Amino acid sequence: MVPAFWGLKKRARKTLAHVRTPGIDEVILHWRSDHPRKSAQARLAVGHAWTLRTGLFLLLLASLSVSLAIQAGVFEVNGCGSTVQSIQPAHKVALIDSLSLDMPNPDFVKGIASLSSASGYHFDYYPPDNFSFDVLTNLPQLGYSILIFRTHGALGEPVVATSMVYSSSSHVRAQLGGELGRVQVDQRQYFGILPSFVTKDMCGQFPGTLVLGMGCTSLGGDALAKAFVEKGAAGFVGWNGWVTQGHTDAVFTYLVRLLLSGDSVGPAVSHTMRTVGADPATGSILTHYPS
Repeated sequence: MVPAFWGLKKRARKTLAHVRTPGIDEVILHWRSDHPRKSAQARLAVGHAWTLRTGLFLLLLASLSVSLAIQAGVFEVNGCGSTVQSIQPAHKVALIDSLSLDMPNPDFVKGIASLSSASGYHFDYYPPDNFSFDVLTNLPQLGYSILIFRTHGALGEPVVATSMVYSSSSHVRAQLGGELGRVQVDQRQYFGILPSFVTKDMCGQFPGTLVLGMGCTSLGGDALAKAFVEKGAAGFVGWNGWVTQGHTDAVFTYLVRLLLSGDSVGPAVSHTMRTVGADPATGSILTHYPS
C-alpha cells in the first residue's frame, strides 16, 4: 500500500505543474466584474472599519502618551488642588536668587538676611538649586511680607528668569499657553515666568506681599506687576530698563532697609533714587506699581 500511495502523490504533483492557476489579481478583477455593487459596498465597509480602528488606536495612543508625558513632566498638571486657603501675612522676607548662577553676591544675601533679622523678620533664601516651579507655584501661600526676585530680566517684556534650563520639549502646556518663555543669558537659555504664569499657575492669593523685581526691565511695562497685584500683592517695584548687577544690588539693599524700617513704598523708592540714584551705566531708574 505504501508504494502505490507514493506513486499517486508523485503523479498528482506532476499534473498540477502543468495546469495554469489564475493569479490573485485576476480572481479579484473577475469577482468585481460579477459583483460591482457588492464590491463597492465592501470597499466602503472596509474603509469605515479601518477608519474606526485607526481612530480608536490613535485615541488610545494619544491618551497613553499624555499620561506618560504628565508623569515625565512634559505636560505638567497644576497642583493647587482644592485645599488652597487664605494665608495671613507674616513678618517674613524671601530672596529668590537665580542670578547667583552667573553673578553671585554673598554680601548682598548676608545684608538682606541681617536687615531682616534686625527688624524682627524671618528670612528665607532660595538659591538656584532650591528654585523650582513647585516653589514658584506655591509662593502666594507662604505668607511673605516682602518677596525679592534677584534674577535676570529680558529686553522687551517684563519677565522673571528662573534657574531652570530651557527646553522646548518640557513644560509644553505652559509654553503654549504663554505662561513660560525663554530667556537668553549669554550662551545659556533659561525658563522665564511671564505674567500669565502668575495669573494661571500660582496657587491662592498673595497676602498683601510687596514684590521686588531686581532684574532688567522688570517694570519696563506693567503687565507683570499688574499680574502680581491682581494676585493679591500690595505692589511691585522694579527697573524701567537695563541695569547693572552691582547697581541693582546696591539700590535694593538701600530700599529694603527703608521698607523694613516702616517706610511706605512710594517714599522709599523716591528716597532711594535721590540717595543712590539711577544706574550710571544705563540711566535706568526704579519705579513702582501701582504708582
